[in-house]
Amino acid sequence: MPRLLLVATFALLLCTAPAQAQQQSDPRDAVLAELFELMQMDTMLEQMSGQIRQTLEAQLRQKHPNISDEDISVVSDVVIEVLDEMMPPMMQMTAQVMLKYFTEEDLRAMLAFYRTPTGRKTIRVMPQMVAEVVSRQQQYIAQIAPQLTLRIQQRLREKGYEL
Repeated sequence: MPRLLLVATFALLLCTAPAQAQQQSDPRDAVLAELFELMQMDTMLEQMSGQIRQTLEAQLRQKHPNISDEDISVVSDVVIEVLDEMMPPMMQMTAQVMLKYFTEEDLRAMLAFYRTPTGRKTIRVMPQMVAEVVSRQQQYIAQIAPQLTLRIQQRLREKGYEL
């Protein structure tokens, strides 16, 4: 989704937010729209889309080794389609949560940070970093799941439950 369209969509969502938001315009809306543009939310979502596609494609190839590239391309098409549909509600949810927790001063400080070299680097590496953390956590959880299950079963047996 082009950046201008993303920002315009976000601005429209902020202007048409439900009645739970304040009746008059919140001065944080414009700051938040600028923050989302600076954070390159469209680029982050494109990267996230790529990571989702890679994961799903790898899972499909593992489960169906003979799957054609043409059939695999269906995954990419669907991921892109769904993420495009999800973008406006996701942006609105993110905005609502951020407006709940951050003052205008907080948002302006975030803008200032993201304009620094470290802030720009944070924006650039965050999607890969989060993907790596999630991947490692999933692997770790898979390793400890048997032990966790065993402990739960032991404790419940001690209380008289047979599993």
